[in-house]
Amino acid sequence: MADPFEMERALLQALADLAPDAFEELQSALGDRLGGLLTRLQNDRAQGGDKLAAIAVARQSEECRPCIQEWCVRWRLDSHRLAATFALFVGASAWALAGRSTAPGDTSVGSAASVQGSKPSEFNLGEALAEPLPTRIFSASDRWDPAKEKRTSARQRLVRKATEAINAYLRRVEPTTRPLKTALQSHAAWLVQYQVLGLPWYRITKKSGKTFKTTQAAVRRLAAAFELQLRPPNPRGIHGEYRGRT
Repeated sequence: MADPFEMERALLQALADLAPDAFEELQSALGDRLGGLLTRLQNDRAQGGDKLAAIAVARQSEECRPCIQEWCVRWRLDSHRLAATFALFVGASAWALAGRSTAPGDTSVGSAASVQGSKPSEFNLGEALAEPLPTRIFSASDRWDPAKEKRTSARQRLVRKATEAINAYLRRVEPTTRPLKTALQSHAAWLVQYQVLGLPWYRITKKSGKTFKTTQAAVRRLAAAFELQLRPPNPRGIHGEYRGRT
């Protein structure tokens, strides 16, 4: 099973390593949005349970996209795919922080404590990519009725369902815990150097030890995967950085 966010993880790592200002700005922007989303999510869950809350998360995450899109444009990463993915990370974090273990319609425990005890300012993009533990495995329909089912049968049924949930969780987590491929890390670093830092091709190839053809082709492939339009090359004769953000 492939990691669905492998390229995004590589890009975030490259930003954190090479363009910390851009990375911290994104984390701060998403953290600010997360605080408001948590409060709204708690209210929606209290009124309509998990189903309404899940719909609300999708809708409210979408509302984060304009802010994220502004960041993408400012750092020359103007990609609808990236904006949508980062908005998804905010929704996933809010869903986890709001207490996924709370039963549908149950507002007495879990949600309020999780929201009040959370610290959105400490939002971490790496943690947002992590698969949350399946704390809710059983539902009301799984309850044991001794009058209708033997104890041994109930135990086997519950253990089987818990095992299935745990195995599914392990299958989802495994791809995200594998180290990023070295080649992908390098390609993401070259993309950040060219697109965000504005380095000319000759400096990127000199740093990488690869040929111009190799580095440019890798950057173009990754940019195409992100649906990202690369900036124009540095004007001939200019050996410094491409000046400024947009």
